[in-house]
Amino acid sequence: MKLANLAPFILGLVIMSLCGCTTYNPVALQQKAIGQEGSYYHLQPQVYIGDHLKYGLKDGSGGEMNVAKIEPNAIIADTGEIIPFTQISFLERQDISKGKTAALVGGGAVATTAIVIVAGLTILAAGITASVA
Repeated sequence: MKLANLAPFILGLVIMSLCGCTTYNPVALQQKAIGQEGSYYHLQPQVYIGDHLKYGLKDGSGGEMNVAKIEPNAIIADTGEIIPFTQISFLERQDISKGKTAALVGGGAVATTAIVIVAGLTILAAGITASVA
């Protein structure tokens, strides 16, 4: 089998693996009072503008969004949708998974080593065949 025939397969494997380097981690919502007049929500871990979130609402609906703005009592998506903290039943932030990334790097190293060995054996076999003939 020629190495060129393996290239599309390897490229597809790498692309599929890269998609798996993220994971969703829960974000805790904690309501805190501001004097007697109001309150705000503390998010742990912090959520920043540009973060990708997955959320569920108390009415059973939910979805995903990219954060455009964070206000004391709501998150505003880049689409303009306003999600009040009082309506959120769960909130998860997309993060890069260290474990999945390490597995991808390790798997890539093993795959590269295997390809180099197979290519070397193929060249060696071709040289032996040419010298015998």
